[in-house]
Amino acid sequence: MKKAICSAIAALTVVPIPVQAQPISDATTHNIQCFIAVSLLTEKTDPQLKIAGLMGSMFFAGKIFGANPKIDLPSALQRESPKLDANKMKDLLNECGGEMKLRGEQIKMAGQVLQGHVHTD
Repeated sequence: MKKAICSAIAALTVVPIPVQAQPISDATTHNIQCFIAVSLLTEKTDPQLKIAGLMGSMFFAGKIFGANPKIDLPSALQRESPKLDANKMKDLLNECGGEMKLRGEQIKMAGQVLQGHVHTD
């Protein structure tokens, strides 16, 4: 688990950014937990699970940084990861996976709406 979290953090920390502590909302805490859960998929041997883990990590990182641009993500991950046992991780994968599926369907529908309406000439 630590390897996946470290890999996810490394992917997001290309340039150091000074951070200031801000209170973290319940919604952001949930997104941090989702980030942790889906990041673990990157350790799987199945290539589709690895891709899902990477996409999920980016999706939830976007939600986290969108809600709290100055968040200290490594510290937040260290704070939340000890709270997640195997049962909670299983629940999170179901909840977070469901959210990703819903958003993916919405993006697909948006693409269908745009098809034929956007000209790239």
